[in-house]
Amino acid sequence: SPLKGDDNQLDRSFSDSSLFNHWGQDLGPESRRVALKMFQYYGYNGYLSDRLSMDRPIPDYRPEG
Repeated sequence: SPLKGDDNQLDRSFSDSSLFNHWGQDLGPESRRVALKMFQYYGYNGYLSDRLSMDRPIPDYRPEG
């Protein structure tokens, strides 16, 4: 599980990537640590994904026909 284990194994290079540049304004240190660990473990932004509502309108941009 990404939320368990040794924090020393966390690759700090992710914290400098453009993916997380804007997160510093919105996330505290603990939330940022969890987000980085989840990204390393799952390979996508699981932290944000877990916080998206399942009941939300998603526009359909497919062409008609």
